Amino acid sequence: MDAVSIAGSGLFALLLDAAVKGFVLMMVASLLVFSLKWASAATRHLVWSVAVCGLLVLPVVSVFAPKWTVPGVEFKSTSNRPEEVVSAQVTVADVAVMAEGAGEGEEGGEGVGVASVARELRTGIGARGNVRVVAPVVEARATGQTIASTTPSPSVEQSVPIPHSAPAVTSKTKSAANWMLVLPLVWLAGAGLGILWIAGGMLRAWLVVRSAREVTNGPIVWLFDDLVDGMEFDGHVALLQARGSAMPMVWGVRPKILLPAEADDWTDARLRAVLLHELAHVKRRDYLTQLVARVAATLYWFNPLVWVAIHRMRVERELACDDQVLCTGSRA
Repeated sequence: MDAVSIAGSGLFALLLDAAVKGFVLMMVASLLVFSLKWASAATRHLVWSVAVCGLLVLPVVSVFAPKWTVPGVEFKSTSNRPEEVVSAQVTVADVAVMAEGAGEGEEGGEGVGVASVARELRTGIGARGNVRVVAPVVEARATGQTIASTTPSPSVEQSVPIPHSAPAVTSKTKSAANWMLVLPLVWLAGAGLGILWIAGGMLRAWLVVRSAREVTNGPIVWLFDDLVDGMEFDGHVALLQARGSAMPMVWGVRPKILLPAEADDWTDARLRAVLLHELAHVKRRDYLTQLVARVAATLYWFNPLVWVAIHRMRVERELACDDQVLCTGSRA
């Protein structure tokens, strides 16, 4: 087995383990959210967020966590790779019994045919390699194709070579090996498209933010500063205004709130509601949770429950921010 096959089978095993555990994790999260349907949107969003973060931890846990084992059960490898050599120990008495059964010998039955002994040993131990003959009382010496008994001598060991042939490779084995290589490649292709999707969305938002201007004075800034002081933010939050039409949004780890150009014509009630909604996103750090959700969707793009979770996170996030706006006395 070459290095590529070994790497492919290892990646396949890791993906399969993470996929199964990820499916179970998302099922548990779905049931928990369903049981919390009367809870607040912030609580449901928290459950989805923890589950999605757990998806990113699963591959690390699968690699470094102890493997699950069944007490009292020992799992042995059944590998048939040609480089593996298996040896067994038998006594001279065992060899003699097998030789008598085989009916092969030389010089009146004093010699033992190695070929017949090898066949019986291979059948008995199911291995290829050397069979070690241990003679605690009688020395066993390999000469040519026979093993002859000589004077007693303790703790003498000789190796009888057993011819071995290359293992047969069936079509079923080839098919399984091919799938172990193809499926990781399919996963990598899907993950690559997901990375392009994330990068494209971030680039579009960055271009809009880059072309916007920072608002430093005027009625909008006065209202914005009052709302920021009331929500007690730790860091600085910048206020930007697009030069054209744009959706109100929050951008970046160092948060920036973007308003469209037509925000100058909004009523005070609408402007206040929009700013409170966006400030709630900043306070909840929704930008980071949404980025984590996108990364999880990239790695688990084959799991439909992950896409359901991301959609529900988006819905619950907006509802949670609306709830905070309503708590300030704004009309629904």
